[in-house]
Amino acid sequence: MAEYYFRAEVLRMLGITSTRLWELIRDGVFPAAFELGKSGGRRTKIGWLKEEVDGYFSSRPRRLPKGYTSSPDVEIAEIALDLISKLLEGSLTEEERAEYKALLKL
Repeated sequence: MAEYYFRAEVLRMLGITSTRLWELIRDGVFPAAFELGKSGGRRTKIGWLKEEVDGYFSSRPRRLPKGYTSSPDVEIAEIALDLISKLLEGSLTEEERAEYKALLKL
């Protein structure tokens, strides 16, 4: 069975007003709510699928503290992806090959 967040929870999580929430929905930034009860205008019970709201939050950029440096694993992964990209393009020079070899300690 689907799980939902209700209006008060969503507003609290986002830290915004109802008006701003509807603007985000209208602009396609935030997922639309579902009517969960009988239609009755402003009194209609509505909810947002938890997985959609959680997906919204996980897709937002992270704000890191000043002076933060990424972990060595992330740096190695980025170097490896760059290397793979150049290998696939066939654009790796001998100089770059030596640099990658040293960076990746091969």
